[in-house]
Amino acid sequence: MNKFKKDDKVIVISGKDKGKVSKISKVFPKTRTVLLDNCHFATKHLKPNQHQQGGIKQLSKQIQWSKIMHYDEKQKKSSKIHYKLKDSKKVRILKISDKEVT
Repeated sequence: MNKFKKDDKVIVISGKDKGKVSKISKVFPKTRTVLLDNCHFATKHLKPNQHQQGGIKQLSKQIQWSKIMHYDEKQKKSSKIHYKLKDSKKVRILKISDKEVT
C-alpha cells in the first residue's frame, strides 16, 4: 500500500515551497515522487519552432515523498500515518487525530 494517494492533502516540509498546503494530483510509486496542485513549479524557456510559439512557461515538477507530510485540516498540523484493519481492510489513519485519510 502506498503512503500517498491521489487527492490527499499534504504540506511541504522542506524546499522553496516550505509550508504550502496542496493536494496530490498524481503519484509515481516507482520513483517515490508526486505531482502537487499549485505548488513546486519550474520555469522553462522554450525555443520557437513550426509547431509552437516560443516563450517562458511554468511547468509543474515532481517532489519527493520525503519532502511532504499528510496535513490535518482541523488541527492545522502535519501528521504521520499508521495503518489499522477495519472490516478486514487496511486503512490509513492520521496519528495526530486518529481520523481516517480519505
